[in-house]
Amino acid sequence: MEQYHLSQDMNLILYPAKKFPNDVESAFKELDKKIGGGPDRVWFGISKGSPNGIVYWAAGQEAYEGEGKKAGLDTLLLTKGKYITETIEDWRNNKEKFMEVFGRLLKYPEMDTNFPCVEWYKGEKEVMCMIKIKQKK
Repeated sequence: MEQYHLSQDMNLILYPAKKFPNDVESAFKELDKKIGGGPDRVWFGISKGSPNGIVYWAAGQEAYEGEGKKAGLDTLLLTKGKYITETIEDWRNNKEKFMEVFGRLLKYPEMDTNFPCVEWYKGEKEVMCMIKIKQKK
C-alpha cells in the first residue's frame, strides 16, 4: 500500500453496471458509446457496498464542465486529498486481484467510509485501486 495525493478535484461521468461483477465490462462499453473518448479519455471504476452487494459504476473524466449533465448521466466529484492505494499490473489477466486488493485497502483504519472505492485505469495494463483517507480536522 502507498499513499497518493490527488492534487485537484476531478468530475466523473457515471454509468451503472446492472449487476456486479458480470456487467462491469458492458457498463464501460455503454458509457463509451454515450460520451466517447475511447482510450484517450481517463477511465475509472467506482464501487460501494450496499445491503444487496456491491454497486458499481463505469466512469470517465469529464472532457469539459457539464459534459455529464449534457449526456443525461449522473456525475461524481472525485475530491482532491489523500488516498491509500495499491496498483494491479496487467489487470485484464488478473481480475481476481481486485477483490483481494480492495479487501486489504478496506481494512485501512483511517479510510473515509462516506466515499466509494475507486479504480483509476492508467492505460491498458495498470489500474490504481484507491480508498479515500479521512481528512484531519
